[in-house]
Amino acid sequence: MKHLLFILTILVFSSCYDESEFGPSRLNEVLKIKVSNDYQLADNFNTATLRAELPFDLNTDTDNMVEFIILGTKQISEKRDIRLITENGSDKKISEFDIISNKAESIKLRCKLNLNGSEITRDTVVNFIRSYPESIRITTDALTIKPDSTFSEIEISTKGMKSKGLVSLKTVIETKALDSLGTEIGIFTNYQNSTDSLGIITNKYTLGLSPYQGEIRIISYSIDNDEQSTSDTLSIISKI
Repeated sequence: MKHLLFILTILVFSSCYDESEFGPSRLNEVLKIKVSNDYQLADNFNTATLRAELPFDLNTDTDNMVEFIILGTKQISEKRDIRLITENGSDKKISEFDIISNKAESIKLRCKLNLNGSEITRDTVVNFIRSYPESIRITTDALTIKPDSTFSEIEISTKGMKSKGLVSLKTVIETKALDSLGTEIGIFTNYQNSTDSLGIITNKYTLGLSPYQGEIRIISYSIDNDEQSTSDTLSIISKI
């Protein structure tokens, strides 16, 4: 009788423990991650997507959510729901997190899941590449400037533009001023050539001690990774 009870106890214990229910030895199989649209444009518009993939029969401890964490000096954490999908004929559970950036950079991300009292994490990197301007526009607060040796200044703004999204932060757009002979003239005080978060660069321009009178062409231009140039030209007049 004792032997029969022992055998029954083993059978009951075996039936209660099912390794398919994601016990300790299967935790490493639970959470898989992948990035869609990696090396996305850093234009604050196009998104890269981090996906956490889970077995279709998995249930988390509490909230049925995956936590996505942007790692860095200041960590940012957001949770996303887990949902069941069918993909390529197979059922699976997924949770997705979209991320955008206006800075060309590599961002380290972490997925975190609580399961059976354990915390499972996976890390990856999402890359953003520079978004160059499709067009450039120059504006100024005055269309005339005085060659009067008093270092009179005008303000020149250069904006890099795209049909969708923004030019990346710190994109280089150079600006120069040419006289009627094509010779550079004047001085940009505290010269700036790197865009702000809105794709704008602001410079102060003066003729300094030059007595030149006539047309001055202000030219701003940017060259992308394929050596393609985008530019704009604005004419101002130097006169007494």
